Amino acid sequence: MISGSEDGMVKYWNLTNGRYINLEKYYDYVYTVTMNENATIGVSSAGASQVVVWNLTDFTPIHNFTKSSTAYFSVITHDSEKLAIGYSNYNIYVWNIKTG
Repeated sequence: MISGSEDGMVKYWNLTNGRYINLEKYYDYVYTVTMNENATIGVSSAGASQVVVWNLTDFTPIHNFTKSSTAYFSVITHDSEKLAIGYSNYNIYVWNIKTG
C-alpha cells in the first residue's frame, strides 16, 4: 500500500509486517497516490506539480512528470502500460509508463 500526507511524505507499506519505506519527501501536500494491481508500479504527486512513477520492486523512480498545474488524481491502466493524470487546470494527460 502507498500513502501520502500533508507533511509531504510518501510511504510504501508492507502490510505483512507493518513496516514502511519512505519513497519521497515533497515540500507540499501529497495530493494523489496510486499503484497498479500487481503492486510493482506506484505513482505519487504533490502540490509542487511533480508526479513521480515508482518501481516498487526496488523503490526507484521510473519517471518524473512536471506540469504547471497541480495533479489531483492519477490512475494506472489495467495492463500497467499507461498512466492518466488529472490536473487542476482541468486537463487530463495520458502517459506511457515505460517511455514517458
